[in-house]
Amino acid sequence: MLDIVPSGSRFEIETWPQSEPDLREDLLGMGVHFTFPGDQLNFLLHTVQNWFENRDEVVLIDYGITDKQDKGVIVMEWEESDIDQLFLDILRTDPMIEDFTVYERRAE
Repeated sequence: MLDIVPSGSRFEIETWPQSEPDLREDLLGMGVHFTFPGDQLNFLLHTVQNWFENRDEVVLIDYGITDKQDKGVIVMEWEESDIDQLFLDILRTDPMIEDFTVYERRAE
């Protein structure tokens, strides 16, 4: 299994290409919901908390274990901005991540 964090180097979120604020007036935020083996919850929760600790626009919405299949799940939102493309690329390519979905939250 590949690590979500590159081995042999200190991974700093500040080095990521970060998304610009979204100028769409009705967009309140974009979110991502991703699943993975339940036994990896603590590792991935700690990882994303460390990666985004200095990013006020990134909010950890919820996390836990699913009831039916015992999968780990994390839900995060980017307030008034797009999700970092590099983060989405990690979710798309890391074999530990079983599935993910992106959503938009708009003003009504």
